[in-house]
Amino acid sequence: MPTCLLIAEDMTDREALLFRELEILKGMDDESINTLYSEGALIQLRSGEMLFGQGSESNALYILLVGRLVAVGTDTKTSSEQVYGFIQPGEFVGEMGLISKKPRSLAILAQLESTLFKLNDKKFYELMSKHPQVVTPILMSVIDRLQRTLSRSRGGSQPQSTMLVAANRNINLNTIAPQINDILRNYNINYILLSEEDMYEQCGRQPDWSDVLQWLNRIEEKYDIAIYICADYRSEWIQHCLQYAERVVIVADGDASAEYDSHLTDMFEHSQHQHFVKELVLLYNKPSSIPKSVNGWFEHQQYFRHHHIVIDDK
Repeated sequence: MPTCLLIAEDMTDREALLFRELEILKGMDDESINTLYSEGALIQLRSGEMLFGQGSESNALYILLVGRLVAVGTDTKTSSEQVYGFIQPGEFVGEMGLISKKPRSLAILAQLESTLFKLNDKKFYELMSKHPQVVTPILMSVIDRLQRTLSRSRGGSQPQSTMLVAANRNINLNTIAPQINDILRNYNINYILLSEEDMYEQCGRQPDWSDVLQWLNRIEEKYDIAIYICADYRSEWIQHCLQYAERVVIVADGDASAEYDSHLTDMFEHSQHQHFVKELVLLYNKPSSIPKSVNGWFEHQQYFRHHHIVIDDK
């Protein structure tokens, strides 16, 4: 449940400024913004806390001001929990359910500490009746959400913050990172590769999580894709990345037997309540038929998808 609920009058100047500068409210006059602002409240969530559950009543909509949310749901085929997407600052949450009056199709949780603006269903319909111009951005958001859903079904948007970690000691990410950099340079992608040393350089040798979080937030604002190279299982860096990343990619030797380092399996067991998209990349030194041992990689870990890649070791 939310940790704190504040009425609009209790919002700080910072929160009020974040609200007024929302891209989705651009084009609205000051009077309309003030009307919407006065009818809402703030919700503050700690990392891991739930905003609403799957199947719950759609009785409010939200705008994320600070942080990041993750949408999760139960896969009907496997009965396992799956990550379906992420909500970034400035985006609406729950508006489709409010308008359709259908139960929540997915659960929404805070991946990072988050602050949201809340408008309940009663206030929403009062505004629609008395001030229809105020709810126009919300209706436009529904249309935009539907368009983006169609785009994703055609292979569209992907998580932008990706953590790379080796399945075991057979893979040295520090030697693979330059190859990744060479590949990405050939495409028109605004990206950055980051390592543990980059964190120390920007945040000091004993960084506080809040400092690392602010730095990673700045990186996410500047780049379309950020890739975190995590070569040391025991480092603070890997723990920070695990908490922040939207996608975790496990890199393994496809020609070797399927074996996970014990530190990696322990890390995933302790992060079972954290939510991210998990993928597997199997590397091969030369083109060949996929060995039968590949199936072993899926016996103890579930993945959203997996990839087979032949690397050039010249």
